[in-house]
Amino acid sequence: MNFFSRKKSEAIKRKETSEKYFNAGVVYYEKKDFINSKKYFEKAVEIYPENRDAIHNLKIVMKRIVIEKKKRLRKSQILNGSLDKKSINKITQNRFSIDSEPSDSKKNTASDPNFSKPVEKKSDLLKFFELDENSSNEEIKDKINKEFKKWRTKVNTSDLKKRYEAEKMLATISKARRKLIN
Repeated sequence: MNFFSRKKSEAIKRKETSEKYFNAGVVYYEKKDFINSKKYFEKAVEIYPENRDAIHNLKIVMKRIVIEKKKRLRKSQILNGSLDKKSINKITQNRFSIDSEPSDSKKNTASDPNFSKPVEKKSDLLKFFELDENSSNEEIKDKINKEFKKWRTKVNTSDLKKRYEAEKMLATISKARRKLIN
């Protein structure tokens, strides 16, 4: 067996293995087991990155996971009596709209993940990034870019909790960037 036929054979095996993982992901999706479905679609994409169906279904499953989390959050907080439906809608809209473009209103300002109060003032944002009022624009840009790169690498983790935390921090850093760098 020559080199090219061996490579072709390996590619065919990868594609077939990817299809098996894809099919398992579909089965779990139909059972509404979105977590396992996501794992199998991720594995299918990892084995054969050209599998467009697996990529498409992975995106759908991730959206479904977010929807299910929103439903559970709303239900628990309503049953708890801690919040009314209008407040919950605002919270979930801000918490789960990482990809949406924020408006200039104070509702969509950067926030520290360890503290729920929104960070609205420039001085608070500078403290968040461990900078002072005398920092130059270049220092601010460098610090923000460094933090962004640090959290960007954490987005690709398979741990859903860590991925969500990283996405939340990236959203916070992006919002802060818009406020601090004019």
